[in-house]
Amino acid sequence: MTSLSIEVGASGDRRGRAPIGLIAELDRLDEPRQSRKVAVSSRQARVVGGLAPGLWQVRLIMPNGREQVREVQISAAGVTAVRFVLGSARRRPTPAPAPPPVVRGGRGRPRVSIMLPRRYAAATGDQRSALDAQSPVVRAATVAPAKRDPVLLWKELASAAAEGSLLAAVGGIGAPAVMPEASRVDDEMRWRIGGEPVHRTYAQAGTRFHCLPVPWRTHEGTTPIALMLDQGSEARRTRVVVEDEGFGGMLAYLASGSVLSAVDLLEADDSFEDTIGRRAKDILQGKRASPLGACAAGYALIGTAVPGEEQLWHSWIENLASWFKWIPDTFILNARLKLMHARDDADAATALACLHAALGCGIPYYRRGFDWLLQAMMHFPDDPTVTEVRPVLTDMAARLDMREAFTTVTMGDTSE
Repeated sequence: MTSLSIEVGASGDRRGRAPIGLIAELDRLDEPRQSRKVAVSSRQARVVGGLAPGLWQVRLIMPNGREQVREVQISAAGVTAVRFVLGSARRRPTPAPAPPPVVRGGRGRPRVSIMLPRRYAAATGDQRSALDAQSPVVRAATVAPAKRDPVLLWKELASAAAEGSLLAAVGGIGAPAVMPEASRVDDEMRWRIGGEPVHRTYAQAGTRFHCLPVPWRTHEGTTPIALMLDQGSEARRTRVVVEDEGFGGMLAYLASGSVLSAVDLLEADDSFEDTIGRRAKDILQGKRASPLGACAAGYALIGTAVPGEEQLWHSWIENLASWFKWIPDTFILNARLKLMHARDDADAATALACLHAALGCGIPYYRRGFDWLLQAMMHFPDDPTVTEVRPVLTDMAARLDMREAFTTVTMGDTSE
């Protein structure tokens, strides 16, 4: 077995800025196949041992949403090095001249930025039609959350997902179409979508339905959320991008949870706490500044926690559920934590109450929330609400894109 050194460098001056943690996915392309996931940091190079010689692919999702892939031939002796470069922070693009007006409609209060890419603004006639064909129509809606009966709510959501009408089911009737933003020289397609405080925002692109984590706030202000078109996908797949470099590793970790369990990642990688865990505790503690970011931190911390061990941040999870009752993930996190440390029937009853509250809030922001809801339900097989909701929640979970950190549902017929 040999070793691979992974370095994450930076373009531009990063003096005084915090190191960035990311998850690197390693796949051996030769037979026999082998895969690893490791935490890497811009602080220093990471040496990964125990790799078989051969051709390997190393994949990173950068904070700007772009994927960087390197193929490297690992020799039978010594350490082979591979280097990635962090792009500069993405600047807000300059809008094209005379963008179309924002259309407001439906029961919600959509607030979307509508800007044309340069190549679209300059196109006329047939050229514009051709560009329309390359880009899916994206519709977005922002609606005020409301507590609902969990059984009726989830049956309605599952039915709407099968019919391809989820945006209408969550209150987005008449939602406006959103144009791609003004692009940079690479002409990548992004739709930047804003939201209202204490509201839910959703987007639909073709058969893909996205729960958007907006407004997303940091200590420095609001960080834009965007849908980005995967140019390498024949199906024109859209995915949610958080343009906040401090969350790159955490979100990559959440997206990769179905492949490698959190505990395995922690045990196999002693740099996880340094590159991602420490950042997660800071974000969770400062939850008022970014409640949706704090939920991501909660998923990472609870996913790597040891049952039975009390931690200072456990009380922060409880506060998260108390302060942000419109976010279903806050109750999911609290239910998970209560079940991990349940000592008596009172703790179990508290976890069940959190489970009911989460189900009444609707679709979780984070895809992992579905996993933890279904797992929590296994502890309460005789509860009437759980008995009725679990089958339809299972149907909805089968429609999720497991590559995404945020909830992305494929609507319509998924039998093919």
